[in-house]
Amino acid sequence: RPEFALYLGFFEGCDILVADPGAEIDLLAMTGRFDLIREYIDFLRRRFNTVITSVHHAGVTLPLLETEGIPVDGYLTPVNGPGMLMSPTREIALDAIRQAGKPVIAMKPMAGGRYLGHKAFEFVFDEVGVAACMFGMGTIEQVSETTRAAKEVLGTG
Repeated sequence: RPEFALYLGFFEGCDILVADPGAEIDLLAMTGRFDLIREYIDFLRRRFNTVITSVHHAGVTLPLLETEGIPVDGYLTPVNGPGMLMSPTREIALDAIRQAGKPVIAMKPMAGGRYLGHKAFEFVFDEVGVAACMFGMGTIEQVSETTRAAKEVLGTG
């Protein structure tokens, strides 16, 4: 599709390590449009070495993608102790995440500031067993404190 290439032109010259088609994958999977998902993933795969997909409804979308054999390298999805943004429920999402046949990258591990420090990383790495984790911060101090906690949980700090 020419419109895909047009949008990617914005990133011309950037050293992109991972391509993520985004949250529309949830909608496409839930409506059974695996043809469009494959087309999108194939387009990205021709241009990037690593293609993951964001999944915002892990409990529903991950089993669908796995059953259909969608060729991504991993999944990026909310994972946190309180279950914030984990759909359709915390328990169903965690079950799908733990059963995923590809690496899972946790996002929102601190549940929007509701679940901080060591316990956030102990949950995603030790209890759930994700492969990696992404988090966002507002200040340098928050970055330092949170990174220190993550390193200690991982045994690298």
